[in-house]
Amino acid sequence: MFKLTAILCVLAVGSPDNHLCLYGDVPLTDGIKLNNLETCKQTYENIEEVIVPDFNKRGISVKFFCEKQGETI
Repeated sequence: MFKLTAILCVLAVGSPDNHLCLYGDVPLTDGIKLNNLETCKQTYENIEEVIVPDFNKRGISVKFFCEKQGETI
């Protein structure tokens, strides 16, 4: 099993060189199982397709990672 993890950064907080970044697991809708790496990657690609254009306009950067349950970045 895999879990989907994200790093989300709000760019230029207070000054151009100051970024606020948050790290955490992405909650998924009940019933979505990330049984293999391919399913996990497809899931985050689908999420990116929807949110990244809007986030970019707002100065927010996001990067997704697939991790095996029990592993850390």
